[in-house]
Formats: sequence, structure tokens, C-alpha cells
Amino acid sequence: MKTYASKIGREFLIPIAIILGSLLLAMAASQQWLGLGVILATSVFVGHMLFTTRYEIMGDMLKIKSGWIYRLSLPITDIISIKTTRNFISSPAASMDRIEIRYNAYDSVIVSPKEKESFIRELTRVKPDIEVKL
Repeated sequence: MKTYASKIGREFLIPIAIILGSLLLAMAASQQWLGLGVILATSVFVGHMLFTTRYEIMGDMLKIKSGWIYRLSLPITDIISIKTTRNFISSPAASMDRIEIRYNAYDSVIVSPKEKESFIRELTRVKPDIEVKL
């Protein structure tokens, strides 16, 4: 099994930290404890999603995991193509340095592994005829 962590981009981390940090300070300053609790819980949830997003290659399966919510198991043999993208669509990718994986006839998932070249190399080792457009 080979595990690849998601790259965490500043373009996500900085705005989230500023917004949640500002809200935390405002709630604390105005002594709104319920609001403070909600913002803290939201911060933990968002942080967990960002820092636990990973991609595992186990034999001929690609497993994509993001926090407690997102799980996808994808046979690598179903992958048709891999290409770079800057699409901002919601996905298990914590950076804008993304790659889109197309599989089956019409399905796709966007990921952002830290070690992009190694990740692609490992996928094409399992299925050499994956079309790669970088």
C-alpha cells in the first residue's frame, strides 16, 4: 500500500484561518459562548478535513479519504485519463494544484496529492494505458 497526503494550499488555509479566527475573536469578545462553541466545532471539522485528506493505492484500487465524510474506492483499471485542472469545484483536494481523474464513462474526481508525479507514476504502473495530460 502506498499513501499520498493531499497538498494543502495557502489559497485555502489562509482565508479559512482568517475567517474562523475573526469569528472566534468576535464571539469571545462579545461573550457569545454558544457561538464560540459552534465556531470551534466548525474549526475542528474543517481542520480535520484538510489535514486527513489522503489517497491510498492498494494493489489495483485507489482509495480516496477525506475526514469522516468522504470515501471513494475506485478500481485503477477503470481510470481513463488524468489531467491537470484548476477547477474550484468541491472535491477531496486541499489545494488548487489539482489533477482530475476520469473513470468509467462519465465520472471524475479531483485530487491534489503532494507527490503528484509519484502518484501518477504509481497509477500508470498498475494501468499503463491511462491517458496523462499534464
